[in-house]
Amino acid sequence: MFKLTIFNPDLSVYWIEHFNTQAELDKWFAEEQTRPYWNRKFTHQIEDLTPPEKTSEEKAQEEFQRVDRINVMNELKTLKVADMNNIAEVKNVLIKVLKVIGIQ
Repeated sequence: MFKLTIFNPDLSVYWIEHFNTQAELDKWFAEEQTRPYWNRKFTHQIEDLTPPEKTSEEKAQEEFQRVDRINVMNELKTLKVADMNNIAEVKNVLIKVLKVIGIQ
């Protein structure tokens, strides 16, 4: 995603527009510059708001967390049909849930 900011000659903001691609931004901006209200003294700034590519380590960590959540959910489903008298088992699963959701 790209952000185009157009400034007045006094550097106050005249217009802000967001675009999905650089090509869309370029096309829109070129058309705007042909409009009768366009001031040749306008300046502009383009910001690339595209998030950076995740590293393989970040992707692996996300996958680990996803699998961990699935495993905990499966354990919770198992508890529904398990003997609920086993408090220690319930406690262990709840501790895992808290770790997975980041509480503890």
